[in-house]
Amino acid sequence: MKLSTIAFRNISRNRRRSLLCILAIALAAMTIVFLFSLLAGMKADLKWNVQSFFTGQIRVRHEGYDEKEMLNPLHLRLENWERMIRNIESRDVSLQAVPRIPFPAFLEPPTVSNPDAVNTSAMGVGLDFEREKDFQHLDKYLATGRLPEKGRFEILLGAGLARKIKKGVGDTVTLMTTTMRRGPNAATFTVTGIAAFTVAAMNQSYFYIPLDRAQHVLRMGDSVVEILVKSGGELSDREAGTLVAGIITPEDKAVARDWRELNLMVRWIDIADISYNFMALIFFVLASTVIANSVMMIIYERMREIGTIGALGMEGGEIVRLFFLEAFFMSLIGTAAGVALGAGITAVFGTTGIDFSSGMQGVDFDISSLIYPRLNVKSTVFVFFYSLAVASLSSLIPTRQAARIEPVEALRHV
Repeated sequence: MKLSTIAFRNISRNRRRSLLCILAIALAAMTIVFLFSLLAGMKADLKWNVQSFFTGQIRVRHEGYDEKEMLNPLHLRLENWERMIRNIESRDVSLQAVPRIPFPAFLEPPTVSNPDAVNTSAMGVGLDFEREKDFQHLDKYLATGRLPEKGRFEILLGAGLARKIKKGVGDTVTLMTTTMRRGPNAATFTVTGIAAFTVAAMNQSYFYIPLDRAQHVLRMGDSVVEILVKSGGELSDREAGTLVAGIITPEDKAVARDWRELNLMVRWIDIADISYNFMALIFFVLASTVIANSVMMIIYERMREIGTIGALGMEGGEIVRLFFLEAFFMSLIGTAAGVALGAGITAVFGTTGIDFSSGMQGVDFDISSLIYPRLNVKSTVFVFFYSLAVASLSSLIPTRQAARIEPVEALRHV
């Protein structure tokens, strides 16, 4: 009779113990598959948010702006931005480029008619809403109203910011800021839309106005602060960066940087990726101890059987293979079940999403409050073979112990 057949029969002889081993492995595999899928969802969400709302895939700014960014140095601007955008988009059909002017401001400051008003600090962005339609899809975040239009003093508020200043569609909002020359300036805008962003920080403090109105209020003429570029995933960061850097001339006094370099959260996600690999190892080591313990218990309970098969001529190596096959088959069943369950759970939450809004209150992350896990085929296959190997190899210590038992001593065991 083949050893594999004997191993299968031995597994079914004590179903409760075998089920315990299989469940331990399945739980570990399921957890790791889901954790990797959740991390993949976070990465995809972070990439979309950062590239769409904050930095693009590549961001072009004046070479001295980033160093003095906290001082809002609007005088360090891009004056040839229209030419630069034309040149960028002509380099590759997949490249999209949009001009923006980010600037800090206060909304609803105290006035003569309302001296008790409280300044609400916010982050404004002047942009070309027509160009932005395919870049960050602001229209899909509209909770009510419409997007502002070029040439009009109109404003789009984040939902949380609108609640803070108690404004809705049709109301007017006074905006106070500092111009490029460091002089104070204010303007009144009409709220045309309220946006429900999935990023908590944007919801609470961001507003958008037309690019030409931002240039007017900030006294920037026809210049902008930055150009954001992305390729829709068709070009790598390095390829896109090389193309964009190629259009910058010395007179532009500009520098192009990619999104991974600009966003600290990306590095935290990379660290989390490494941490999850260690967590996977720990989970499977813990699961493998259950197998090792169960196999050792089987060995002690089956001493007479081991003695008998040894007396009948089964050598130590065959005994090792027999018990290894038992552990391997249990690992195979448990791993397959765990990976299937992990993939199933990921599929469910990949549709409904996981709401982290309560845990992200007051946290300034560029990750959405609703995360959709993504099943990564490569990591799922890795988890399958990794868990199968760790769980199977954990049986080698007790099986080698079984092989060293003398048949005479085993037959005497009660």
